[in-house]
Amino acid sequence: MKKPLHALLVTTLSTLLLTGVSAQALAADPAAVRVGTLGGPFEQVTEAAAKAAPRNGLKIVPVVFDGIVSPNEALVGGDISANAYQHVVFLNSEVANRKYKLIKAADIYTVPLAIYSKKHKTLADIPVGGKFAIPADEANQSRALLALQDNGLIKLRADFNPLKGNASVLDVVANPKKLQLIEISTTILANSLPDVDAGAVNANLAFQLAKLSLSDALAVENKETTKRYTQILVIREADKNKPWVAPLIKSYQSDEVRQLIDSKFKNVMTPAF
Repeated sequence: MKKPLHALLVTTLSTLLLTGVSAQALAADPAAVRVGTLGGPFEQVTEAAAKAAPRNGLKIVPVVFDGIVSPNEALVGGDISANAYQHVVFLNSEVANRKYKLIKAADIYTVPLAIYSKKHKTLADIPVGGKFAIPADEANQSRALLALQDNGLIKLRADFNPLKGNASVLDVVANPKKLQLIEISTTILANSLPDVDAGAVNANLAFQLAKLSLSDALAVENKETTKRYTQILVIREADKNKPWVAPLIKSYQSDEVRQLIDSKFKNVMTPAF
């Protein structure tokens, strides 16, 4: 049985409204590209790219999500055309685990991961049995565990390959301080710092949510590791030759994005273009 025309129109309009885009806007501006992101610094970068977009013959419509998996689900499902919120290791993990046909379109910026504490001044001050917050998702958890290992707090299995980014708490083979490793969502981990002895947090989120700079960190991952986790613009593999991709990349690799990073996130984010 065919669906009545008015019902189809209502369904289409509802879908557009849920993604934050009006039917009138898309009809009037077919060059509009919906880009998924997260709140805070991620959203601010996309807003800066949106300011540059008209110069490139494009309109970027930011679509803000709550969870770190949602923007990829929405991209695969066709609700958005691109997303800008994840690093390349997280994308590789999503592709491997969920069989997504998503690819990197461009590098945007780098953000170091650091160990912060609201209770202690040095790593040595963290007590035996202390609570240590780490990201819950595989890719970011692996990065945090690597930072703990590099600072002598734990030891991972001998065959762990940091390039794959697939370590978990089950791969910890030595934990001399008997740290309690508490898994928390990456996007809210900085908010948990008052409740734990320390935590491994992306520097931009620590700055945004906890007002902490890199100078406040107990330790910062090395620069080569940070480059491995470059934040990227992601599109569907099938769209790689679409005409809107090149101007979208130009918008994210623009003076507006660079100026935002330099003015608001100078010591916690670095342009990767």
